[in-house]
Amino acid sequence: MHYKTWRKGEVVSTLFLDIKSTFPSVMLGQLLCDMRSRGVPAEYTEWIKCKVVGRTTTLSFDRYASEHIALPRGIDQGCLLSGILFQFYNADLIDICELGGDEMAVVIVDDTLLLAHGKTLSEANKKFK
Repeated sequence: MHYKTWRKGEVVSTLFLDIKSTFPSVMLGQLLCDMRSRGVPAEYTEWIKCKVVGRTTTLSFDRYASEHIALPRGIDQGCLLSGILFQFYNADLIDICELGGDEMAVVIVDDTLLLAHGKTLSEANKKFK
């Protein structure tokens, strides 16, 4: 889309969105609801629930180790499944965009890129609104 637009002397506007504290911020109930609404079988959502509920962490440095601290929300950042799970969690962000032939959305975990093209900068930017 963009190179053809530029060749015609038109404009492509880009909006970058980055979600802070991605994995620790995930609310389990919402994640499971999002997965079920997109057709993920209950066996898998229940397995994810079992995997996430009851997690704890310990802070340790030098020779100190804290007591166990409950993690009431979030998914494991180092787990290979977390990137896939966050795609379900974040999918509504793309669904609310009314993408036409002149717009594009790309989501990679917690980073979202929205592109819109128009004959002028003002026209392209209006599409984001």
